[in-house]
Amino acid sequence: MPSVRVATARLVSNLKRLLRGKTVTGRRAWVLVLTGIIGLCFFALSIKTHADLFSNNDNAQVGRVVVTEKEFLSNLDLTETLSKMKKKWLMSRFNNELLTKRFRKENVVGYVSNIDLSKTQAYARLKPDDRNSWIEDSLGCKEMQQPHVLESYVWDQKIKIDIYNVRNMLISQNHPLRTYLISEEEKHMSTKDILRENWYAFGSSAVWLEKENCYLVYTRLMYSKEHKRNIPFMSLIYGQAYDRDWNLLPGKMIRYNDIAMPDVVKQEVEKLKYERENTSCDHVKHDAKQFEECLTIYKDMMQDIDVRLAALQDRYYISYPTVIDIPMVINHVYNGPEDPRSILHKNQRGEEPLLLFNMETEGYRRIHSFYPHRKINSLVRFESTDMSLSRTEKNWAPFLTDPASENDRFPEESIHFVYNLMPLIIFRCSLFDGKCRTVFKDHNIEDASVGLIRGGTQFVKLPSVIPEVEGRAMWVAFTKSHVKECGCTGAFYRPMLTVMVEKDGAFNIETITPVVDFKMDVLNWSLDGTSCVGLNNVLSPNSISSWDVISQDAETGQYEDYMTVIVSESDVNSKLVVVKGVLNFVIDIYRKFQVRDTYTADEESALINKKQFKCTEQDLRDFCALYSDTH
Repeated sequence: MPSVRVATARLVSNLKRLLRGKTVTGRRAWVLVLTGIIGLCFFALSIKTHADLFSNNDNAQVGRVVVTEKEFLSNLDLTETLSKMKKKWLMSRFNNELLTKRFRKENVVGYVSNIDLSKTQAYARLKPDDRNSWIEDSLGCKEMQQPHVLESYVWDQKIKIDIYNVRNMLISQNHPLRTYLISEEEKHMSTKDILRENWYAFGSSAVWLEKENCYLVYTRLMYSKEHKRNIPFMSLIYGQAYDRDWNLLPGKMIRYNDIAMPDVVKQEVEKLKYERENTSCDHVKHDAKQFEECLTIYKDMMQDIDVRLAALQDRYYISYPTVIDIPMVINHVYNGPEDPRSILHKNQRGEEPLLLFNMETEGYRRIHSFYPHRKINSLVRFESTDMSLSRTEKNWAPFLTDPASENDRFPEESIHFVYNLMPLIIFRCSLFDGKCRTVFKDHNIEDASVGLIRGGTQFVKLPSVIPEVEGRAMWVAFTKSHVKECGCTGAFYRPMLTVMVEKDGAFNIETITPVVDFKMDVLNWSLDGTSCVGLNNVLSPNSISSWDVISQDAETGQYEDYMTVIVSESDVNSKLVVVKGVLNFVIDIYRKFQVRDTYTADEESALINKKQFKCTEQDLRDFCALYSDTH
């Protein structure tokens, strides 16, 4: 497919040849002109064709249209494209009930960095030697503010786990973890008290698996012998399958990606299924005694068939719901995978879920990855090859890049992490052996965050219906704040909407909001209401499970988009929150601000970023104080 530049060049070249009087026949002359014109027509047609082919989910990348400048994103007209797509994708993962729900509005403020100060009169008039001091002394938070209105809807239902049945399965006679999940003290406790005091489930993360037409949800399951959810003895990851309306799909089976079921095993499975479906006692219904005896034999036979079927299928299929089988080292406390996150990974096998979590092994807590749909080499531990890591590593925010942008042999088998947000440090890690290297570090900024801003959800690209910007990549995430000794509580956690941009290997946090709390009154740590009391006050973002664009207003250019975010409340439950207006928030950066084309990690940028952080921190502390006063 010819690019617009190639088509234009051909047209101009051919016209020049004609105007300069080169010797060509009349037919040849028109052929030369038409070559360029047809090339331009093909380019225009290609944009329309690509738009018609968009699947409008955040995983579709093939054929994505490219614009040359970020500013062009604010002038797009996708009304016709979205109108054509709407009927198709409303039948996919999108829950149509959302169109009738009442969303709550929330005023938020983002602080934009990478501002092109040369476009401001006050800055432009300054001598070069005076500009840095002007940024420190005179650049105010208002000049960096990006006000916006988000809308959110909190689903009535929570992600629910039947801990009673899960525990019974785990402490069954043949389970390898049985001896670790019971204690002497529990012999004198009722099952109800054991479940209430020792078992917890929260921190859910989800991906949509298109080929299976379902969400896969992974939740942290925690067992504490101390009766305290902040001191777990063991953590596990529990997987469930849900349909697009968030109804549980028990018994959902998905084949492992890296092993194939032999034909002889397939035949045996079909044989057992046939026997199960076609064996009955109907032939002796007329004799009550024989019928009862038959049912007894039939019951035993069915149990035997079920056991054999499960044993065969478990070798080749994962069946949801299930506790994910992750190898672990058992120590005194804090065993197993903690803070699981899931992302959808595209590779040669297609699409599959990838779990990321922290876990202690060999005396150090490290980030690990695990493929739940693989049987072989599914667990990887990440280590840095070029910088020292802490004894305890947590809160790395994962993101994926376009494989076409990578130069190595196996680009699809790598993952990036935001290791630190202030200063910004980016790792690129191999999913083969876990080796990580630093691909970006903003050396001009010292560690100013002091743990205030941490990783939350994964970073996701803009929905595929939105063109990419040439030479740049853009991601959105909900990071989280962690404010110590804030007002009513020892630690205060809230989501922070964050936009990250990369060009030519330079990454930058383009904007960040101090607080997005979805207008929720958060369950307190004591679990007895929403008054702000107790050890912590926690609303933590875990996962962005989907982001869809429905339509665009033809007059204002504003989009109707829906992002589903899973949040945890006080480390006891997980809730689904649907947020409208995130896409407009991102694009408004370039409608309202003069942003530099490329981020340069120099002293000026460092000063602006520090100001961005200070404004964010002050707003966050003000919000915390206000929340304390009103709760």
